[in-house]
Amino acid sequence: LRACIDRQEERAPKALALIDPGEETVTLLTTLFQSASRAPSPSAFDIAVAGALAYLADAPAALDLLERTAVGDGGMWITGAAMEGLIIADEHSNASARLAHLVRTQTDEDALQLCADGLLQRHGWNVDDEETQDEALALLDDMMSGDAAARDAALLKVLKTPVRPWPWV
Repeated sequence: LRACIDRQEERAPKALALIDPGEETVTLLTTLFQSASRAPSPSAFDIAVAGALAYLADAPAALDLLERTAVGDGGMWITGAAMEGLIIADEHSNASARLAHLVRTQTDEDALQLCADGLLQRHGWNVDDEETQDEALALLDDMMSGDAAARDAALLKVLKTPVRPWPWV
């Protein structure tokens, strides 16, 4: 995996964070992130590094990059990777509050849906899971309805649910 990271293969940072979540990996990802955060337009590898770092530690600068990129115009792949980084971020980080803020401020329907779905996933409300599907879809509808009271009630309900730590099995 370290050789893959040297080649800047975007699948490697998350795999390394999962397999070897120790201090050495955090240090490596932090070093890689410092150069990535200075890039004018982050690459898929930069976003992967930020996501892996946010998974291992409460890293506000990594979350900043992920948040900006998740609602930016970097394309579907990089936007999705940034959202995934926010979804799997350390459960003690403020990633949920950031996602809730995005739900409250997005005017683009696609970006709003991406953010609302990301927040639901982070808290274990999966629209593909038969056990939670109906309620998750109702919460998603309320977050996207345009009704501020319904949106805020849905956000409150989701945020009161504990973050579901990744990896999900």
